[in-house]
Amino acid sequence: SLWANTVAVAAGTMNTLRILLHSRDRVRTLDGMPALGRRFGGNGDVRGLWDLNEDGVDLSVGLPSQGSIKLREAPEPRQALSNNSLPSVDHYPLPKAIRERLKRSVVIAGMGEDAMDGVISMGRRGMRIDFNPANSPIYERIHQAFKAVSEYSGRKVYAFKRPSTVHPMGGACVGRTPEEGVIDGRGEVYGHPGLFVADAAAFPRSIGGPPTASIAAWGRHVAAGIAERLASAARDNG
Repeated sequence: SLWANTVAVAAGTMNTLRILLHSRDRVRTLDGMPALGRRFGGNGDVRGLWDLNEDGVDLSVGLPSQGSIKLREAPEPRQALSNNSLPSVDHYPLPKAIRERLKRSVVIAGMGEDAMDGVISMGRRGMRIDFNPANSPIYERIHQAFKAVSEYSGRKVYAFKRPSTVHPMGGACVGRTPEEGVIDGRGEVYGHPGLFVADAAAFPRSIGGPPTASIAAWGRHVAAGIAERLASAARDNG
């Protein structure tokens, strides 16, 4: 066990929520936090495989990001789609024929603001996620954009209807009260002085785009507040 007067949890959204839920609902070292697990979302993420399949082309080399796509004739707001290569395909544990086909394909992805109305809880077998993508129009918009790309290019975009995300966020959100959120504007957990959330679990709304810079900015904000208070306490005691 490690003991500290100040603890910042920044384990990534899913692991941060796991730590807080486990602490409250399993081992009961934390209490309260009525809003914990609420307002969870996937940043509107949808990914598909664009099967370009052009002979003699290896799209797995070069920069992973190949830029973005917007369809000129799409209704406003036009949905931006990122275009990303599949790096190091030769090391994938797949048959050679499939690896060669993947070299001629790219991952096409869309993001946007979803409803952030998911709920995460701790069940008997672990984390339980209740999230209905039908409540978020962004997912249908992205699938329609995939369909248009397929039609215009003559190359199929394959995507699962149910979205998956690499940008989960929320569940331990900023709020004005303990009923509205888990943490205050400084990132400190209501009812638990010295405990902070410093990652995307704190976000009360989707970023709608790549969130790395926003997560870094929030972490910097939380850290600056902690440092300022520790320095103030040291001055008062010294």
